[in-house]
Amino acid sequence: MDFADRLREASSEPEKALRELFERVSYYILVSNTNDHLKNQALLLDGSGDWKLSPLFEVNPSPTRDRRLKTAIADPLEFNASITLLLEHSKFFGIPGMMLL
Repeated sequence: MDFADRLREASSEPEKALRELFERVSYYILVSNTNDHLKNQALLLDGSGDWKLSPLFEVNPSPTRDRRLKTAIADPLEFNASITLLLEHSKFFGIPGMMLL
């Protein structure tokens, strides 16, 4: 959530950037990414002086590993790789009305 706050403040298109971050976290959960550290998220300054979310990099899928993230979704002490937890916090990413099936 802290990184999303920084992205919201820095980006000239925060809605687009937050949706991309939400999709990225979803992907990390689904593939059991073992390398989801904050150091693998970055903002890059483009030629127009705008901060953009960096391209996705250093993804290491591991479908048999423990379903935990290195970077917490909401609670800084909770590291479960949970789509349910992410959907519960979707409004924070500017994505209203996410429902669990």
